Amino acid sequence: MPGTKTSILSLLASAALFGQAPEYLPLQAGNTWVYRGQAGSFTVETGAPSALGGNEYFPVRGLPSTPAVWLRNTPEGRIMMWDETARQEKIWLDTSTPVAAEAPTAVDPCNEFSRIESREWKYKGPVGEFSSVLAVRYAPGKCADAGLDADYFLPWVGLLRRVEQSIAGPRAYDLVYARLGGVTVISAPETGFSLALTQTHGALDARLSLRHTGPEPLSLVFPSGQQFDVQVYDENGKVVFQWSEGMRFIQSLTRVTVSGEKLWLAEIPLDRLPPGRYAVQAWLTTIDGPVYTAGSAVVIPKN
Repeated sequence: MPGTKTSILSLLASAALFGQAPEYLPLQAGNTWVYRGQAGSFTVETGAPSALGGNEYFPVRGLPSTPAVWLRNTPEGRIMMWDETARQEKIWLDTSTPVAAEAPTAVDPCNEFSRIESREWKYKGPVGEFSSVLAVRYAPGKCADAGLDADYFLPWVGLLRRVEQSIAGPRAYDLVYARLGGVTVISAPETGFSLALTQTHGALDARLSLRHTGPEPLSLVFPSGQQFDVQVYDENGKVVFQWSEGMRFIQSLTRVTVSGEKLWLAEIPLDRLPPGRYAVQAWLTTIDGPVYTAGSAVVIPKN
């Protein structure tokens, strides 16, 4: 991949040399992580910081259970979240607690407590093998067949692996790419498609991302000028919105070459979605069918 590549080992060594306390979720504008699992993939990104309640918070977008959240690290090792509804901060994840001790968490709406299982967990995945991994387990919460089972963090790199609960059993996602501080820190050759949802004023923005880091460019062929589509389902499984409905597209073959990352953006008007829980499914309309597809959940709150 073009650009400077920094190994994780050198990153950890530099931090240890200066005696820095571990940051298990490095927060800097532009930091990006890509995750892949059997159930799909997702991309997490950090935006520009803002002052909230007297502290500097970074917007973190793309986590499936909390599509947009404001976070900051504390010197004690806590990751704090700004609660926009309550206008106060709360603990998002307390990484400073002793092993086996429980602490409140806001990482997922379905889990109320987290527990540090180990600070020396050994991890093996698409991007390599590491020790000194922080293993976090989550107590079962108020949601049936939903919520988180475990997260695994590498200091100064971020989330390595996430295990979610589902009606079909645990679903795991592993880190395949990370760009921190403007350089590629970690990368595994892959082709992954992800969906990130962000609520803005009057709209729900769906960001579709296709990342291809293989040695040869990826060629996509579409039967028309339409390259993607997005559907929104309510809690009963009914389609309540489809992005392409009523649109017209050029009826001729379209070719797109991807080397690195290709992005698409769809806007979903919030006036089409009453308050409630929804599932969003996005896919590329390639000529060989929906090979690239991803989904995410979102809650539309009451005004």
